[in-house]
Amino acid sequence: MTEPVNNPPCELRLAHFGMFIHWGLYAVPGGRWQGRETPYLGEWLQSYFRIPNAEYAKFAERFNPIHFNADEWVSLARDAGMKYLVFTAKHHDGFAMYHSKVNRFNIVDATPFKRDVLREISDACARYGIRFGIYYSHHLDWADPDGGDPGPESPLNCNCMSWGNNWDFPDRSRKDFSRYFYGKALPQLRELLTEYGPVCELWCDCPHQILPEYSRAVRDLVRELQPDCLINSRVGNGYGDFGSLGDNQTLTAGLNRLVESPGTLNDTWGFKFDDHHWKTPEEVIEKLVSLTDKGANYLLNVGPMPDGRLTPETVDILTRVGTWYRRNGDGIYGCEGSPFPQNLGWAYCTRKENTLNFFLRRQEEHIRLAGLSAAPVTADCPIQLHSDGSLTLTPDPDRQTGFLPVLRLHFTEPPRILPGLRLQNGEMDLAPGQGQLIHNPPEPVIDDGAAAAPPENPNMPPDNESEHSLLTGDGLLTWWHHDYDAIAWTLELAPGTYECWILTQKADHSRTWNSSRIVEVALGDDIRRVPLAADELPYSPYFPQVRSRAGVFTLTAPFRGTFRLRTLMAGDRGARLMALAGVTFRQLS
Repeated sequence: MTEPVNNPPCELRLAHFGMFIHWGLYAVPGGRWQGRETPYLGEWLQSYFRIPNAEYAKFAERFNPIHFNADEWVSLARDAGMKYLVFTAKHHDGFAMYHSKVNRFNIVDATPFKRDVLREISDACARYGIRFGIYYSHHLDWADPDGGDPGPESPLNCNCMSWGNNWDFPDRSRKDFSRYFYGKALPQLRELLTEYGPVCELWCDCPHQILPEYSRAVRDLVRELQPDCLINSRVGNGYGDFGSLGDNQTLTAGLNRLVESPGTLNDTWGFKFDDHHWKTPEEVIEKLVSLTDKGANYLLNVGPMPDGRLTPETVDILTRVGTWYRRNGDGIYGCEGSPFPQNLGWAYCTRKENTLNFFLRRQEEHIRLAGLSAAPVTADCPIQLHSDGSLTLTPDPDRQTGFLPVLRLHFTEPPRILPGLRLQNGEMDLAPGQGQLIHNPPEPVIDDGAAAAPPENPNMPPDNESEHSLLTGDGLLTWWHHDYDAIAWTLELAPGTYECWILTQKADHSRTWNSSRIVEVALGDDIRRVPLAADELPYSPYFPQVRSRAGVFTLTAPFRGTFRLRTLMAGDRGARLMALAGVTFRQLS
């Protein structure tokens, strides 16, 4: 198994903002079939309604996007601040959005349009200085009798849609994935990697039970034909160069490696007539800045209409994002993530060479910073140095204006933060990845020389759940419901009164948080039993979050020690599915 590349080329690693485009035959029905609307993803319409291939192929006869203009799409991406673009050359329906010589089910041979849109987009990217990437569904292909089919062993997509085509090809015993992979997938990938210019990123999807030999074959082909092209982790089996988060997923903390968050502009990827749940420009900007703060990229999807135009809402949102970006984008493109060891509740932070950029999340009269290895030489606001090495910033309300305004500090060399977790402006945000996991399972009970099973524990998980806490790729702590597991952070606090909050996040974005959990929190020798309740509901449209108040701690002397958290009771599976996203200390006095 290959190791991921930790330092991809700067063009992608520090780009931070890209455009994802899902466009194909599914745009023609737009989520509607025989008078019904799919409640789920527009591009999954064929699977949701189990449309036979012979019927689905008829959409090709109606696909004639006469208003398609690659320059309009790419220039919009450029003006919004996007530095790369990834286009769906073939999605799960098996239809190629380019002129494939391998299979005639493609936009040139099967539609009245007769144009290779992939080539036009690639050429437009070159004209506008946008890096060009390709999405290719390497495992699933509903048009091919041998396309990937995880079968009943895998849960259905959205609990209602088959991953593979089991309506046209129900007999899995007759399927030979190698025939599809070596007969269609790999030859089409060769076309894409040799005939469309430089490719910065190959975006694979839904690997499921794909065997390592197939993931390795994709990796080897890319290395042979486009050695500078990066592959996302959804190629499967550890052969990717960077991590793909879950759809619309965000990060709780930086991971010191490149990850990319694919997100939608509304609720779907492919065009849907009835999906009007558009994100605001501010929501897009906030997620972009939050991900940049953590060193990650934001790949924001648009779903063009069947006539080739982008929706008016798409154009309006991205135009307004671009207005913000032109003023603040120097704190995004080419920037490293925050050098601080914890999140800053009052700001997002990025670094470019000798400059720190603070994107202010709320208005503050004064901001107190600690742990900087050196003082700034200039700043966008008045600063005051203190004898303990900390400094106070006083934002200028006439200069730091608008949404997420930027406050910049300039140093003589790249700024460093001294080791240790400490208050920043009266707050401390602790991410699971910054803590130490402690796993102490109970010893078997010995009776008359024979090992007996541990006593039954209602807190133990079903067989298909992890036996101990796990830190996920997006920085969450999952399966932390065992009373023999704990997580601990070493931190510093000055004398004062502190309010403690615990942030949990639902692992399944289709459900809300509706279960209770009792935890133990311990700041040094001060140990509390705390039932988690929904005291605050932070903004999180896809993965519901809950912030629970864990009480107030009063310190009469400086504290340097351990804060520990463990679960005492998780009543049901719903409670066990809540992941730990972080802990916050807020100084009250």
